[in-house]
Formats: sequence, C-alpha cells, structure tokens
Amino acid sequence: MKSKTDYQQTIKSSDLLDDFEFPANEFDSKQIRQMANVKRRLERKKGNQSSRRSSRLFVCDFRDLPNEAKIKRNSIDLVLTDIAWQHEAIKDWKPLAETFFPLLKKDGLFATYIGQKYLSRAINELESGGLFYQWTFPIIFDLGS
Repeated sequence: MKSKTDYQQTIKSSDLLDDFEFPANEFDSKQIRQMANVKRRLERKKGNQSSRRSSRLFVCDFRDLPNEAKIKRNSIDLVLTDIAWQHEAIKDWKPLAETFFPLLKKDGLFATYIGQKYLSRAINELESGGLFYQWTFPIIFDLGS
C-alpha cells in the first residue's frame, strides 16, 4: 500500500466485495478498488444500490423535507420520528401525517415516540392526517440509573 488513504479505500472496497471470494495476495489494492467500482456501477444499473445507500437520514423541519430531499410519492419504507410533545405542538401533528402519508409505501411504517399524556390525542391527530394506528409498545426506564 502506498498510503493510509490507499489502505482505507482498499478496505472499503474489499468490504463491498465481501460476497466475492478471492485468494489473498492475488490482487493488488488498485485491482480490488476497480472490482468494487465495477460492482457499484452494475448495482446502480440494476436499480439495486447497495444497502449502504438505501437509507438516508434527514434532520429538518418536516414541512421542508419532501421538496428539499426530492422524495417521490410511495417511496418511503419508514418514518421514525420523535414528535414534539408540548401542548403547543399538537397543531403540527395532523400536517405531519398529511405530509408523510402520501410519501409512505403501501406497507410503509410511520413510527413515533409520544408520552402517555398525549397518546390518545396524537393518535386522533395522526389518523385525521391519513395515517392509522396500529400498535403501542412501552419503553420502560429504570428510574434508579
């Protein structure tokens, strides 16, 4: 290897090729990176980008997300959020649902944290925006820690 950067790029490339078995010492780092680039191009052509690129994380106001991120209708598998729990934020819950309902795939999931105090109100507001309530699960905190 010529440099630390060369080494790091080769490691990333070999990770991408983890399903491809090749004997050690038969390929140099440049050849490994070239093979990884070919694999990436083939995956893009097939429309199956690697799982490393299938998830995106956005931190912004939900109203800006669909346009800024150029999200297509019926393209999202999961929206995971922690909606604001304050009474003043209730007015945002229905618009939040209205924003993401058309973007979720048919079997997509909208999951949010919400305190017990506002749970029934959150369900009503999110359902009025097009989503539907499916289940609740608790997160139990150990008060002693």
